[in-house]
Amino acid sequence: MVDTDSLKRAHDKISDLLLNHASLRKTFEWAPWTSAEPYEAALAGERYRYYWKPSAVKMILVAESHLFTDVDDLACRIDPSKLPISLPNCPTEFVRLVYCPGYGDSSVFVANRIPAGSNSGTDDYWEILSRCADTWTGMTGDLQWKLRTLQELQKKGIWLLDASVHACCNPRLRGRPNNLAGRWSVYQSILRASWEYVSQNLGDCANTWCIGHNVKRALPDPRLVWERTILQPGSARFGHGDEYRKGLGALVAAARSI
Repeated sequence: MVDTDSLKRAHDKISDLLLNHASLRKTFEWAPWTSAEPYEAALAGERYRYYWKPSAVKMILVAESHLFTDVDDLACRIDPSKLPISLPNCPTEFVRLVYCPGYGDSSVFVANRIPAGSNSGTDDYWEILSRCADTWTGMTGDLQWKLRTLQELQKKGIWLLDASVHACCNPRLRGRPNNLAGRWSVYQSILRASWEYVSQNLGDCANTWCIGHNVKRALPDPRLVWERTILQPGSARFGHGDEYRKGLGALVAAARSI
């Protein structure tokens, strides 16, 4: 069950930080970031996360993975009858997170309540998740394949947590910085404020992996170690493909050993 009080405290803290941080307010390029992602987006993301939570968590993936979900996104609704398989009691909000069936597939929405912005999804993360679930076929599949992948992860006991309850990447900011990692002090403060909520979900799971070196660097939690940290998948496009593949291989081997 989502701890809404703790989630709201973390979100309020981040909202205040973004609104008042001088390096954002005083710089034209970064000014859009002073408007926080709606709390309803964070809550919707957690509802999906808990919907897919395994009954017995054996492995946790900590990533900074969801994209900025705006007010117009939150007005969209998924039509359960359009899903390729039955998902009883699944949330119907739209949030830009892999656990949401509508992220990357606009065919499942209620008519006239379809995302206005791009909805391309995130193939890089589907490769990671499907390799851990043993459903990878060499390419990202259709929605039925994605849902089967999530079901397999749930059966295996693998749970994806977001290191930040507030998105740190907003592709809509074209022509301006769209990733808060470019303002390290802000990024680090956001993840640490989020961690007050997120860390309570780790419990006593010793098999916890970080996806993204920035996530590990930002969070001084002894449960997060470099030996179980891999590069962000996008790093393969910037000359770090060998290191990323090596880390991914170790992660997949750990998932298969469960």
